[in-house]
Amino acid sequence: MKIRPYQEHALRYDSWFEQNRLAYEAELRAVRRLLPNTDGLAVEAGAGTGRFAAPLGIPVGVEPCPAMAARAKQRGIKMISGAAEALPLRTAAADLVLMVTVLCFVDDALLAVQEAARVLKPGGFLLLAILDRSSPLGHVYAAQKEQSLFYQQAVFHTAATVFSLL
Repeated sequence: MKIRPYQEHALRYDSWFEQNRLAYEAELRAVRRLLPNTDGLAVEAGAGTGRFAAPLGIPVGVEPCPAMAARAKQRGIKMISGAAEALPLRTAAADLVLMVTVLCFVDDALLAVQEAARVLKPGGFLLLAILDRSSPLGHVYAAQKEQSLFYQQAVFHTAATVFSLL
């Protein structure tokens, strides 16, 4: 797991959303448009500081980084310690699993997708939001990742790669 910079700099990470409010709001709108209506359990894997779960009404988050989870708890999210590759949820427990820019930080993207499938009920939804390596923004992030505190260890995927995982 690539959590060290997030544990040591959770407040700095969280402040990005305020400093880049327009980009954050655009991301929220994009995810909200795709978010299915469900009455069952909705969970965000890799919930971080709760910046997506809270405004999207997702009550449960899974997060390996204690400092990030603490901020999410302050936003009213019930946090469970764990990683996307080993979700601490029962099989077929969730109606929705959301992952926002998570696959680039996990140790095993295929296992993370398999775990999401395991915890989803039949007919459940997996919503993946990625920073596509082949997109213009993906090229910028990839070119600057060595200088980034948070993205140095990221492995950016293309949409085609993620589709193959599914």
